[in-house]
Amino acid sequence: MGKYMSGKLVGRDGVTVFEDHNEFGQEWQVTDKDPQLFQAMDVAPQYPEKCILPDPASRDQVRLGSSVARQAAKKACDQSEHHFYKDHIEACIFDVMASGDVDIARAG
Repeated sequence: MGKYMSGKLVGRDGVTVFEDHNEFGQEWQVTDKDPQLFQAMDVAPQYPEKCILPDPASRDQVRLGSSVARQAAKKACDQSEHHFYKDHIEACIFDVMASGDVDIARAG
């Protein structure tokens, strides 16, 4: 996915170079031919539907260092039906806090 040493945003074909990060991300969206990372498949969007890009206006609301409190992350992960083991719950809590997105707990 890209060329680490050069920093080029290279597409799946290994030739196409993207300038736009959003187009690059859409190029690398997980497809139905890729191995599945998450257990839950009921979270939208799923391929062939494109990823939902954030509203540019909402970018101003995100601040470096802002995150979801551990208590809120734990609650979201505990309520998810996809986390059965303690280490899975801890990984979920980390992901929620790092991303600032409690909905990621539903991803499995």
